[in-house]
Amino acid sequence: MTTSADKALKKLTPKQHIFVSEYVQSHNGVSATRAAGYKGSDQTLRSVAHENLTKPHIKDAIEALIKPALEEAQINTEKIIGELKLIAFAPASEVPLSNKISALKLLGDYLGMWNGNKKDESIKPSLNFHCSPNWTPDEARRALLEFLRNQ
Repeated sequence: MTTSADKALKKLTPKQHIFVSEYVQSHNGVSATRAAGYKGSDQTLRSVAHENLTKPHIKDAIEALIKPALEEAQINTEKIIGELKLIAFAPASEVPLSNKISALKLLGDYLGMWNGNKKDESIKPSLNFHCSPNWTPDEARRALLEFLRNQ
């Protein structure tokens, strides 16, 4: 039985096949281009890697090789978003503020809140949060987190 990975890999040149195999293992475009036999400076190899990663048949091959591993690990968008929500909306005493901010940023990126390409049209990219100039930083942080929890 021919898998989607087999079909995708058949469309590649020998160099592209090595590039894809290396990239799936290392997630490093420069090392993948070097392993595939491309020559040049890191800048040149970075350019070749970028070019390769924009070619549809190479992207398809990478996805076809990675997808079974993700499925085996039971990693999917829903699970990742769920974990990010746990971090983003956890009580401030349980999670460092920097982790909460990172999780909120990733969720906002996923929802397209920062560039106008919202995935969920019910989500508004603007928030009306007012902070008193008399609040301490800790009070402002608590108020902001409470505000975000209620959104």
